[in-house]
Amino acid sequence: EKYPKDQLALVVKRKAEAEERRKQEELQAKYDQVIAAADGAFNQDDYTIAKAKYQEASALKPAERYPKDRIAEADKRLAEKAKREEEERKARESEAKYAELITRADKAFSSEKLSAALVDYKDAALLKPTEAHPRDRIIDIESRLDAAAKAKAEEERLAREVADRNKRFADLMAAADKDFGAKKYEQARTGYT
Repeated sequence: EKYPKDQLALVVKRKAEAEERRKQEELQAKYDQVIAAADGAFNQDDYTIAKAKYQEASALKPAERYPKDRIAEADKRLAEKAKREEEERKARESEAKYAELITRADKAFSSEKLSAALVDYKDAALLKPTEAHPRDRIIDIESRLDAAAKAKAEEERLAREVADRNKRFADLMAAADKDFGAKKYEQARTGYT
């Protein structure tokens, strides 16, 4: 008879369908559990764990778009966090370098080592252009150095002037002596006066 065979086939088919439904329900429950854990970690800003959980969920149900989108978002936020941390690290290094330069420059300034102080103040001003202390000291040092340079230049100018006058005098005397030796007394007299 055909009926019992058909019924047996129907029982086997329904049993397989029930087993498949049970597996799908288990898979969905596991997926939902992993997604819940991933969402929890994501909402707590723990993007590394969230990403791992979303990857696990994506492996369970590769066709699902949600875990892939959240992985991309987690990667983006991790990159932003790394960038912020790098900027903070650079800011701390810059602050430490600035403090070191100012300390060294202030010490050199107090010791009247103006050239060394000027270099450090200029480096500090490059790190923090809006800070007044290094700018004020740079102006003060440059004015002191300008005054010293002007005084030295004036001293050198006066020395050159004296040297020029002495050379002209020596040249006039030599010419007058030559005229006197050549018995050109009138020209010698003009040269001596």
